[in-house]
Amino acid sequence: MHSADVEEDVFGLKPDERFTVLGSPSHSLWSYVQFRADRLGASFLGIENPTLGALRRWNTFAPNVVYAVPELLSIAAAQLHREGSVHPSVRVVLLGGGPMSSTFPVDRVRSVFPAATLWSFYGAAETSFIGYGGLGEAYRPFPSVEVDLRGEGRIWVRSPMTISPADWIDTGDLGQWSDPPRFVVLGRGTRQLVVKGKKFAVEPQEQELVRAFGLVHAALICDESGRICCLVAGAPEGLGLKQVNATLQAGNPLFPLARRLVAIEHDDWPGSSSGKTNFAALQPLIDRLEK
Repeated sequence: MHSADVEEDVFGLKPDERFTVLGSPSHSLWSYVQFRADRLGASFLGIENPTLGALRRWNTFAPNVVYAVPELLSIAAAQLHREGSVHPSVRVVLLGGGPMSSTFPVDRVRSVFPAATLWSFYGAAETSFIGYGGLGEAYRPFPSVEVDLRGEGRIWVRSPMTISPADWIDTGDLGQWSDPPRFVVLGRGTRQLVVKGKKFAVEPQEQELVRAFGLVHAALICDESGRICCLVAGAPEGLGLKQVNATLQAGNPLFPLARRLVAIEHDDWPGSSSGKTNFAALQPLIDRLEK
């Protein structure tokens, strides 16, 4: 309830909003949006699979506030744009649940929702809301939320929106200061590569590969032999390991070289119901290719 109050103040939400969420009923984002709609007595529409048939329901529902993970909103915006569908009723679009790709179609989203203010927020089910900002901006903490970066850059949070408001909580994410108290999120701490005892954040590098080569997906993981493997989907013809490493080194001259480049068909790329890469399924795939 505290989270909903803070969010109403920050984003200017009203009691008579019509809420839509793109995601899955198993996601904390879906549960939260349904809760806050029920709390206000407002209308709620959840869309699990953004097919044209499902998205046409927007024409009659006419949502005012849309919550979505970036991957699913990208798909939805592409579908709506192809159909020439415009939704001026949408005032606010709130993107959360994962990092926004460098190829996120901002212009297309704006064309589909011409009257909407676009926000990106950072948080988790365990911490509720932590930070927010305009698209492409560093996050600023929500009111009364304290953020600290410790050790290798782990993001710690103390917030009245957690179950233990007096305690600092380790989010498990890595970040860096932009202009304190503004910060950026580099990705999950568990996704760092460890090479010769040194740790390297991979998610910013993966996003840069996607942007540089127009990829659909990119992932940097170690195979069974400990070699860094670059997996890509939607790779242009002729993309080679030399180009990949040049891009990685440009982003971070100390970043270790990838030793393998593996192209995977888009349809074979393992993903979750929210459109994110399923790394738990991707690792065994690489290990099978190694054999």
